[in-house]
Amino acid sequence: MNYYGSEQFKKFDEEENEAVFSHIDFSMPYENKRLDGGYVLQRYYYAKESRNPFIAQRDGEVCRLYKDSELAFEWKCYGERSNFDIIDHSNGKKYLVFKEALYGYGVFDFETGEAVHYLPWESYQSGDDFNETFIWVKLHYDKSSDLLAVVGCYWAAPYSVIVLDFSDPMKIVEQDRWLDLSEVGEEYLKPVEENKSYVCYPIDFVSWEKDRIVCSSFEIEKNKLFDLIKKEKQ
Repeated sequence: MNYYGSEQFKKFDEEENEAVFSHIDFSMPYENKRLDGGYVLQRYYYAKESRNPFIAQRDGEVCRLYKDSELAFEWKCYGERSNFDIIDHSNGKKYLVFKEALYGYGVFDFETGEAVHYLPWESYQSGDDFNETFIWVKLHYDKSSDLLAVVGCYWAAPYSVIVLDFSDPMKIVEQDRWLDLSEVGEEYLKPVEENKSYVCYPIDFVSWEKDRIVCSSFEIEKNKLFDLIKKEKQ
């Protein structure tokens, strides 16, 4: 279930606009970055007080993407600064994959100007309704298979890698269809040659190869990844 766009989210967004985003000074971005295709990304950040040198009491960022001096797309990042990557997809199009909060992800289609947003419902609830989901940090797309490997973690835990089907970037893949490689059974894993043993956790991404994904201490064939992802959908 998607928290983004829900009535609960709209109330949260209004509160954040008042407490954070209304205080952003848009006269001077802290970063002005040129991207391929004539795009320029401007980033604006606000932090309200600081509990320590690294953590603000309340903060947020607005990212504005311009094309030939015209605003093409804008997104907010609640409670932190946004990570983003540009993906050259096998369908010939470019996509911006971005973060809007600690949990979840969004995708912007450079060609159509459309965007999709996903914030896992369970990670934006309180009390017993809250459930931790995977935090995206770095992306590694494989054009030959349309699989997306995401390096990240669960809160205050070692890194792992999830894999998901990215054949249709504008179709949200919800968290119950993210394959966490730390949970893959031993029968699917092959130790890499440099290290004859493997550990399930923590895991780091190394490379996409022709027929497999290579992680820090083991590798898995792509056809087995597809089988496991299909099981996640069931």
